[in-house]
Amino acid sequence: GEMVRGYCRGRLGSLSNAYYGAFLSARATPFARLFEAFLDRWEGASARFDAIEAVLDQYGEFDRRLSEWRDGMSAPKIINLGLTVPTIKISWYEGLLHRYGVPSYSPKLELPRVTADELPQFAAEDFAHVTTLSLREMRAPLEQVRRFLGNFSQVENLDLSGARFADVEFSPQGVDVGALEHLKALNLSGSNLEHWPTGARDLNWLDLSHSRINTVPDAVLADEQLLLRTHLTGLPLLPRVQQALAAARARIEQARGLSPCTLERLAGEPLPRAFPPTETVASI
Repeated sequence: GEMVRGYCRGRLGSLSNAYYGAFLSARATPFARLFEAFLDRWEGASARFDAIEAVLDQYGEFDRRLSEWRDGMSAPKIINLGLTVPTIKISWYEGLLHRYGVPSYSPKLELPRVTADELPQFAAEDFAHVTTLSLREMRAPLEQVRRFLGNFSQVENLDLSGARFADVEFSPQGVDVGALEHLKALNLSGSNLEHWPTGARDLNWLDLSHSRINTVPDAVLADEQLLLRTHLTGLPLLPRVQQALAAARARIEQARGLSPCTLERLAGEPLPRAFPPTETVASI
């Protein structure tokens, strides 16, 4: 029993050190709590041995996929990855903490300025702890982005502001976020998106401002709550769409007893820089 316990401690410890090696000075590793939680969950030498082998197998598969992705890139793109690979690795470890009920993990993953023709695929449970995903200024094809988002099934807040989707001119549709069933806030401001995003349900916040979208779906114009939660400043809207939008806003103003052009004025105000935002126009 003691031998297996020592083996488990050593293997979990080596995982912790691999993740926090460069960051130990910045924050104390929650390794002790993870090891305690591991021992609590698995009783007896046999169960513990099987469990640690399973964790190592999961890590091995994750690391293989991540390395294959990085090694498949051209040299300049690898240089541009910067902290992307270590950041993804640390988040995987945070996911392990989450799976063992250790509260000191971060549910936020920030991967700014990732530029790639292909994006990696991971196992479903690897990033189930991530609820806020920031991919600001990402440069990748739409279909790759759609598949990559499938790694993050629990995401509620997605930031793709400033993204440049490589194949946007050739695609008949916008970015597909259908894999994110819990999505509440989506930021596509300043992106080169030309079509409305698909697959979003029940959003509290949709920022499309200063993108290249020139039309608004009828379903959005007809849905008072959705329209109030959608930010459309600086879009190159077609004249007939501008008229339809003005008419839809006028209907809402009338229904809510607001003075004319209130919504247009509110739409022109700068949005909060923090993401996800804490309040929306819908709360007026």
